[in-house]
Amino acid sequence: MFPAMQARLKLLLLYLGYWLAFFLVVRLVFLAFHGTEAARLSAATLVGTFGHGFRLDLASAAYLSLIPFVLIAGSVARRLTSLLSRILLGYTAITTAALSLLAAADLESFRSWGRRIDASVLAYLAYPKEIWAAAGGGNPWLLLAVCALLTSGFVFLAWRLLKPRLLALPPVHIAAGLPLLFAPALLVIPGRGGIQQIPINQSSAYFSTEPFANKAALNVAWNFFDSWVRGLDRRTNPYIVLSADSAAALVAGGLSYSAGTAEAAPLRALPGRRPNVLLILWESFTARSVAALGGVTGATPEFERLAAAGLLFRNFYASGD
Repeated sequence: MFPAMQARLKLLLLYLGYWLAFFLVVRLVFLAFHGTEAARLSAATLVGTFGHGFRLDLASAAYLSLIPFVLIAGSVARRLTSLLSRILLGYTAITTAALSLLAAADLESFRSWGRRIDASVLAYLAYPKEIWAAAGGGNPWLLLAVCALLTSGFVFLAWRLLKPRLLALPPVHIAAGLPLLFAPALLVIPGRGGIQQIPINQSSAYFSTEPFANKAALNVAWNFFDSWVRGLDRRTNPYIVLSADSAAALVAGGLSYSAGTAEAAPLRALPGRRPNVLLILWESFTARSVAALGGVTGATPEFERLAAAGLLFRNFYASGD
């Protein structure tokens, strides 16, 4: 029983290591492709991109390993071992190819846009020519070669490392294999980056005053799918909380004429028929600097004076991401 369980546990760790190795190579390719920027970094900073990016790599590997962990747990049913092996290897080949394509696209998009690829590109997939033109029109054959090499190399590695071990798994009684069912659940811990209250996010990889080093430490798969889950490619307005009819009725009520006056007149927020309106656009202005909004006193005395003499909106928020 114990050798059979050990063989399966080793296979679980080997599969997790497969994806960690994939992300290690992808980061090496990213640094080599952007060699000019990488050459400006110190050796310690270059090493730091791998060390500080490891948690995101591990989290991504944990999510990618969830289905294979379930399949390996199901291998205790001996009759299903061959079928589960084919499913696992097929899943690995497909996901490897998809992430290799994503990593190759990220190389050229970063050169043009200065940020790692995210779900915002999905909105432009219907216009491939325009995408390529906006990306600077780099060498498509080089990117296809990177994708092909990553895919073929790691699929070959999966076949050499995983297939013989999957087919050689020793039989084990189903009852003895029940603890394997907890293995997929344990992936939650590395998947969220630990047991801390706030799950891991992109900022966990930021460690340097050099922007390129921080971006190189990001995991391309995590960055893309996290932005997808958060709704970066959302097509609906998340701020609509009322139906159009209810919103119109609410606005009409606020603009209703004053009751009891001989000549009905609209309610006015400012004195006079032609008030002096001063519109201030202040980039990155924070409520922490305004005493009337609960901030420090005396930081913006002239703005405080304007706020006291005009209209101050206390619940006004940016709609950006």
